[in-house]
Parts: sequence; structure tokens; C-alpha cells
Amino acid sequence: SPRDPGQKMIKRVIALEGDIIRTLSYRNRYVRVPEGHCWVEGDHHGQSLDSNSFGPVSPE
Repeated sequence: SPRDPGQKMIKRVIALEGDIIRTLSYRNRYVRVPEGHCWVEGDHHGQSLDSNSFGPVSPE
């Protein structure tokens, strides 16, 4: 988790670097995923802690 590096998360990769996506509730409606990052989302939209909460992540 970006908020707790010791906590592991399992999410679906929705977009890779360079992709432009329409977000569900992130601060910007559309986001271009930066180099070296991906966009992840959980299965339960609105209840999932994912990129819509914290933005693009580094795939580790």
C-alpha cells in the first residue's frame, strides 16, 4: 500500500505508463499514467482503496 509500505495489496492493473484513463473519483477526471507507474483498481468500486484514492503507483 502506498500509505503503508508493509501492507501488501492485490489489485487489477487498469492502465500502464503513457495510457490516459478516466478515473472514478481521483482529483482529476482524466489522468495520463506517468513513466514507471501503473493505475490499479479493486473489484468493489467506491469501497476499494486503489489508484482512485492515491493515484498512480510504482509496480513493485
